[in-house]
Parts: sequence; structure tokens; C-alpha cells
Amino acid sequence: MTDASIARYARARYQATLLIQLLTMAALWGQWRRITILVGISVVTMLANVLGFWLIGMPVSLALGFGAQRGVTGLWWGFVAGLAAVATFLVLRVRVRLSGTLARVRVDEAAVGAAP
Repeated sequence: MTDASIARYARARYQATLLIQLLTMAALWGQWRRITILVGISVVTMLANVLGFWLIGMPVSLALGFGAQRGVTGLWWGFVAGLAAVATFLVLRVRVRLSGTLARVRVDEAAVGAAP
């Protein structure tokens, strides 16, 4: 094997590993989204994402990337800070919503068949 083929193999293996990680994160995010819809906080989720990424993630990204001269690494760490803020808020929100008493809504068959 030549050095070029070894490098190509290493690069392909890294990309495959990265793809598996990203697909796993996307699947988990989809499940989290379904949970927030079932709990009834989809508007809060949207606002948390917008505020968390723009008010926390973007300033931290700019401060680390350009202010601290960290470059692209600083920009990504700012994104991580925004993601951590949003995730923390949403987990706490779901815990608060699920900590109260939960009641089932029962629909009687007579009420379903009756015309208003």
C-alpha cells in the first residue's frame, strides 16, 4: 500500500465514523422533538432554540472565534455552548411539566356520536 492509499483509507474511515455519529444524533433529536410535542411545549421549544442559539451561542462563537483568536474551533465551541443552554432548558422544562399530576382525557362514546 502506498501512503496515498493509506491516507484515503484513514479519511474514509473517519468520515464513516462521523456519519454514524451524526445520524445517531439526528435520530435522538427526532425522538426529543416527538417528546416535546407530546408534552405540548413545541412553541417553547422553538423559542428556546432561537433564543439559545442567537443570544447565547452566537455571542460566545464570535467572542471565542474572533475575540480570543481561536478561529473555527472557537466558533464551534460557541455553537456547543448554545446547544448546551437549549438542551439544559428543555430538559428542565420537560421535568417540570412531567412532575405534576397527569390526567387522562376520556372521551365517552355517546359524546363522540352526538351532534353539537
